Amino acid sequence: MQGRTHLVIGTAIAAALRTSAPLPVLLTGCCAAAVGSLIPDLDADGSKGNRGVSRVAAMILIIFVLTVLLDTYAHLSLYEEIRRQLSGRTGLIAALIFLFICGIGLLGPHRSVMHSITAGCLLSACVYVLLPDAWACFAAGFASHLFLDLLNSKGLPLFFPLKKRYSLKLFRAGGWVDHLLFLAGSVMLVLLTAAHFS
Repeated sequence: MQGRTHLVIGTAIAAALRTSAPLPVLLTGCCAAAVGSLIPDLDADGSKGNRGVSRVAAMILIIFVLTVLLDTYAHLSLYEEIRRQLSGRTGLIAALIFLFICGIGLLGPHRSVMHSITAGCLLSACVYVLLPDAWACFAAGFASHLFLDLLNSKGLPLFFPLKKRYSLKLFRAGGWVDHLLFLAGSVMLVLLTAAHFS
């Protein structure tokens, strides 16, 4: 599926998980889910001049900037929480492991380690250490990415390092189902956000 479809579906799932949460918790969860839904594509195909990697990195950077702005104006205390977690040895180790896994993903071929339950569990565990309130949304965003990519025929090594690939072979990325899922996710996200403010 396309990046925008992953983004809206993952974020909508987080919004659904946090419907009754206070606004700062909702926003934190949605930002974590947005990153979780995009991060598997850090291993985007380098044969296209790394356009995929650049696009994913740019989208994650935009989410990061928006999170910093939300943190500043909505008083989410994210910066303080991350700084507090990194001041301890466990938080620093979790951050380094997270970056190490992302580095492996950047170096590997598309749909390899970053498209596995293994990477999802390890990255989610790191997020749990750094932001305990946001890890479930990150994990949901990551899981939604894997599920959506299972729908097409390319296959995923879900249990990496085992090489067996899994695929439901139902639809192709960029096709009409991809567009329909993007539309459905967008509508769901708008409705859930509106319901939170009503």
